[in-house]
Amino acid sequence: MSFSKITRVFRRTVFPKHFVTPRVQRLRSPRSDLFQLSFSRTYNTAYWKLYEKNERLKRESIEMLDKFKALQKAKQQPPWEPSPKKQRIITQGTATLFAGKSIPIDWDHFDEIVNRGYTFIDKTSLIAEFIECASLVSLVVRPRRFGKTTNLTMLKEFFSIPIYPDNENYRHELFRDTKIAKRSCLLDSHFCKYPVIFLSLKGFDCCDTWLKMETLLCRQFALLYKEHGYINDILNDNEKLRFNKIRSGDFDYADKIISLKSLSKYLTTYHRRRCIFLIDEFDHPLEIAYRYQYYEKACGFFFFFIWITPQGKHLLQLSSIGSMQV
Repeated sequence: MSFSKITRVFRRTVFPKHFVTPRVQRLRSPRSDLFQLSFSRTYNTAYWKLYEKNERLKRESIEMLDKFKALQKAKQQPPWEPSPKKQRIITQGTATLFAGKSIPIDWDHFDEIVNRGYTFIDKTSLIAEFIECASLVSLVVRPRRFGKTTNLTMLKEFFSIPIYPDNENYRHELFRDTKIAKRSCLLDSHFCKYPVIFLSLKGFDCCDTWLKMETLLCRQFALLYKEHGYINDILNDNEKLRFNKIRSGDFDYADKIISLKSLSKYLTTYHRRRCIFLIDEFDHPLEIAYRYQYYEKACGFFFFFIWITPQGKHLLQLSSIGSMQV
């Protein structure tokens, strides 16, 4: 009797109710096959394992190829260039005002204020003071709404190396007719010459527990690693593993403490220049932690974080701004 006849006879066989096991039910079903049974010699063989692995690798390779094509397409797009300044320059003594269409409200990024034609005061002399400052760490404390974030983003736009080389043209446009533009020696030596790590610690008002604040901090660190993902090519295997781990947001307490120190090391190796580290609203998380009574945990973390990050030869200067002296 052939094998197919055996299976047909077996399916038509009437079994007692106490003998109808799940295995028999599976065998008697119209879609069942003897090759699907757990006791079959062909079930889950090495061949099928290799076949499934091969299919999975094909899917992963297709996904990686799509990501690579998307990245290449993004790189080929022409860089965004701002329009020329729309403000009218008014000078009174040593003060310079760029008079625009209106005063910026809820706009605190220097490039956005300039490009949208808003009114702003020329404070680019702060860049020269930052360059001439001999200390490694600078702490700037001013009341709220005094333009601290605007000045810090101005430092970032001046010092940071642009991802696209052509973007240096619009950086020149941002600082055209300002006080720092008249100091050619500083422009030649420092303009768009340094890797910059810009960390904003705003937006922690919803963190009523330390766990929520810790999660939000991890996301901030992961975004920084994604922003500088281009340095992944120069890392060794262990560094790539740690870099991708932090970029995905999956890292332990020790990685949180040294994450930005490691990032400054990687950037220094890639650009062959030491980093500038800018922290915006460093006191805001501590204020929220004090409000919700987990100040000791937050203070302990930020103490080690701020203490460890400037150590080493990879940091050129660190500047922090806030509203409170802590």
